[in-house]
Amino acid sequence: SNCVHGMSPLLLLLCALLKPTLASWEGETPDQAAAGPTKFFILATPRSGSTWLSLHLRNHGETAFHGNECWRSQDFVQFCASEWNKDAKVDPSMTLSHKLDALFVPNTTSTEGLGKDFVGFKWMANQNFKNELELQEIMQYINDNNVKVIALDRSNYLRKCFSFFDMEQRTRAGINAHHYAGSVKTATWDNKTHEIPADYLGHCLQWYEKLGKIMTRVLNSMKNPKNAILVKYEDMCGDTTGQLAKIQSFLGLKETINPDTNILKLHSAPVSELVNNYDQLRPRLLAGRYGNVLARWEDHEC
Repeated sequence: SNCVHGMSPLLLLLCALLKPTLASWEGETPDQAAAGPTKFFILATPRSGSTWLSLHLRNHGETAFHGNECWRSQDFVQFCASEWNKDAKVDPSMTLSHKLDALFVPNTTSTEGLGKDFVGFKWMANQNFKNELELQEIMQYINDNNVKVIALDRSNYLRKCFSFFDMEQRTRAGINAHHYAGSVKTATWDNKTHEIPADYLGHCLQWYEKLGKIMTRVLNSMKNPKNAILVKYEDMCGDTTGQLAKIQSFLGLKETINPDTNILKLHSAPVSELVNNYDQLRPRLLAGRYGNVLARWEDHEC
């Protein structure tokens, strides 16, 4: 039911007039056809593969996908909103709903007519889900606007905490490359080992547990469960093509999602080999609240 750039003026006019009818033949109601692009976002926690998945969607011909974490700060909201809509102005006093409207404006600058039917971005669970009021406002918008949510879950908090610690150390060393294994910038850091303070690890695990509960709350608050999909990190790196096909079907994309990117997994060694002081940390972890899942976290992830 899409009117394609390159049609003659007469065909474009006929397409626009007949779009509601064409949409009904394809299983859409006229209201859905007139509602604008499909809105979606990736919901994830840090170090869960969201940058990798974002790159796939940003490179896809049918999607307009913001490459940055739009909710990191007000400046990032403005940057994303004006990425392909140069005149967009997002005032800090605007409601969250109005800011979301600005982020979901389709790419009108594409000369090929691409990226107008699916508009999305990455939304981290540690950004803008700070209190009950904000969460309710977000869910109101999601449910009222039929927004689709791709929840990318990495349940191995232990590996995420190691990866997060490694990222912080890279940043302190002036290495601003946290996803590209084998690159020149990361050559001295790939598979680097660390000694992680026990208190740091304990706080990190609890932080990820809190973020996991936020993600669960979002999924459980969807009025239309069909608008949400849960993608597990372990499945994604174990069966990339299959999981991308699952996402393609969920969004309704016609083209397949190319599984090739220049992002590689940074740390593949067992946790006991990555954390220099793991022999000292392990008894404390076994005795704590995560003792029953520790063996699973220590296993090879994918």
